[in-house]
Amino acid sequence: MLLLAINMAACVSTFAVPSSFESPIAFSSSDEAKALLNSGWWGNFSSTNHCDLEGITCNDAGSVARMESLLLLNWGNSDEIGTLSKLTHLDLSFNPYLQGVLPPTLRNLTRLVHLDLSWTYIEGPIPSSIGNLRNLIHLDLNSNYYLNGSIPPEIGNLKKLSELDLSFNNLQGPIPSSIGHLSNLTYLYLRSNQLCGSIPPEIGNLKSLLVMDMSSNSLNGSIPSSIGRLSNLTSLYLHTNQLNGSIPSSIGQLSSLVVVDMGHNNLHGPIPREIGNLSRLTYLALGRNDLVGTIPNELVDLHVLEYVDLSQNNLSGLIPNKLWSERTLNLSYNRLDCQISTSPNGCPDEEGSSFTPSCSFTTAALESEYELCRTIK
Repeated sequence: MLLLAINMAACVSTFAVPSSFESPIAFSSSDEAKALLNSGWWGNFSSTNHCDLEGITCNDAGSVARMESLLLLNWGNSDEIGTLSKLTHLDLSFNPYLQGVLPPTLRNLTRLVHLDLSWTYIEGPIPSSIGNLRNLIHLDLNSNYYLNGSIPPEIGNLKKLSELDLSFNNLQGPIPSSIGHLSNLTYLYLRSNQLCGSIPPEIGNLKSLLVMDMSSNSLNGSIPSSIGRLSNLTSLYLHTNQLNGSIPSSIGQLSSLVVVDMGHNNLHGPIPREIGNLSRLTYLALGRNDLVGTIPNELVDLHVLEYVDLSQNNLSGLIPNKLWSERTLNLSYNRLDCQISTSPNGCPDEEGSSFTPSCSFTTAALESEYELCRTIK
């Protein structure tokens, strides 16, 4: 790879290969071969067949079908990529020297099913012409800090899309309502951008969705009740936003949920009792909000629930006694009353279990009691 990078460095000082440059690939008369030659992406060729170039896979007809695992120093003469009309897979991820805007000729690659340009230094906005790639199943542009602008509404044209990853970029503006057209989407990652506005209610149309991560943005408004239609959802990450309003009771319809994280928002109102319907839930984080009322007794019945963070809210009343059982709890910075049943050794009753829960409270006496129990073997 080092030799390839050195050879490439010699040929990409300009975006086009000098006319005096000679290569065995020049003997091929196909438009694709000429495009690969003119791109400036390869240095000294050692093959007379463009299908033998590193990172290139051709189909049975000799057309370029896949381009992947290729180290580039820049886009070169990027317009040439639009000539590869039979391309189905384009993966240039983890190219630290790949810079510049997405080439407009990407719109010609209408047979693409897989596009991965993650972990590069591409910049500028996502072009609206991305909507031309209607056969895309996998679109990954994550971890491109200089990728900015808004998510184009045309992304809703990609109705075959199964995975969309736009996380860890610098995208701004609202989430387009057209995202609700992606009925085959199973993974949606929009984490760590600067997205604002409300979560569009059309999100409830994504009934195939397994994972939705919109965390670490500037989203506001309420969580739409339509979220309750995501019947296959297993993981919901909305933490570290500016969401307000109450947690919709429709969340109780998401019977497949395993992880819920809505911490670090401005949510208010009570914790909906319907959360007790989430029998597969193992992780519940609602800390750092403005939730009020009591902790629902229904949480006790979630037998696989291992982690609960309700800290830094305005919760009051008694802590359900059996909530302690074999769970990691953080209930600190609330206004809760504690009446804990104890076993003969004076520790919270774990019904014969030797497990000691890990909890964090503001009440010094309770902290001392649990510290004592931690020392008992």
